[in-house]
Amino acid sequence: MRVLILTAPYGDGHNRAAEAIEEAFAESDYDTAVTVVDYFNAFVSDALVAATRKAYINSISKAPAMYGVFYRSIGALEPDSKLRRTIDSVGRKNFKAYLDENPVDVVISLYPIPSGALSQLKERGLTEAVGVTVVTDYTCHPEWLHSGTDAYVVGSDAVAEGMAGRGVERGRIHVLGIPVRAAFRKCVSNRSVASCAGPVRPRLLVMAGAFGTLSGLRDLLEVLRERCESVEVTFVCGRSTTLLRRLEDVAGKWPAKPRVLGFVQDVASEMVAADLLISKAGGITVSEALAVGRGVLVFKPIPGQEAHNAEFLEQLNAGLTASTAKELAAALDNLLADPEGFRRMAKAASRAGKPSAAPDVVRLVTGLAEPRARERCGR
Repeated sequence: MRVLILTAPYGDGHNRAAEAIEEAFAESDYDTAVTVVDYFNAFVSDALVAATRKAYINSISKAPAMYGVFYRSIGALEPDSKLRRTIDSVGRKNFKAYLDENPVDVVISLYPIPSGALSQLKERGLTEAVGVTVVTDYTCHPEWLHSGTDAYVVGSDAVAEGMAGRGVERGRIHVLGIPVRAAFRKCVSNRSVASCAGPVRPRLLVMAGAFGTLSGLRDLLEVLRERCESVEVTFVCGRSTTLLRRLEDVAGKWPAKPRVLGFVQDVASEMVAADLLISKAGGITVSEALAVGRGVLVFKPIPGQEAHNAEFLEQLNAGLTASTAKELAAALDNLLADPEGFRRMAKAASRAGKPSAAPDVVRLVTGLAEPRARERCGR
């Protein structure tokens, strides 16, 4: 069986979900050939990709309210509107040429536009590949919905209900969770979440790279500096060496020194070692935290999918949201005054986590595509 996984360069979450699914196929007993392709870098012009990436990064970092307006505007488009179909056709010609040269049995899309392009090709009878869309946020945004999609993988019952309410047949919707890498499934904690007993200080893991720049972290840093002797703080800066150096310099002057890390391969172990995650609310990060049973304090969620993801965490009682420094300080002070709150959020996260989402996606895809693959091979 030949599998094509399509991802996108807008945020890192789509790539992490793609890696999780590819990894799950590799660990399975199924006879598959899996290829992961960034749809935009492979099939869309470099100029358009560069322009849209710049617009995306600038909007979420400098004008999040504008991003929220764009998000809602796209959601208001009718599925068969000319503009919607034009957006979904971006890269379609080159995508079709790729499929002609590299036939596949199933296409797994982790971004809406590739799903739309595949749907249009199927409508025209130009491919028979099974189309599976993995929704990487905890909300039902209309841009994910396409008539040619054979199956949707979603993270929660609420998203499934939202899709059904928009006319998607319930049998096409599978509540398997958002895929996370095997490390989050296999990681076993050797320490329980702090319950504030004795000298143990709660451990906070701050996904600093998610905030982009030091200026984006300024309010968060001030709140944590004022409480650094009551908590143990670890910052993960991701691949930004500039952020790493500047954060080392700023946080190095605190009364109680935090750990400042760059890119971390084993994020799962860092999450398990923490009592609380402080981050933005990307769908993959939320899913990783739930998978290892850790609550999340979301700081300044971006309007759109991040706000929906944060709301999802709050509904589970596995997260808190702070939109201002004052709210962040109050949330941390409440937890420090009642440290059982860390444990309550962790338990709620554990109940909601779906660490086996990736292998479950593999089983779903195989069940849908293997009969067609056998037919193609004349077996």
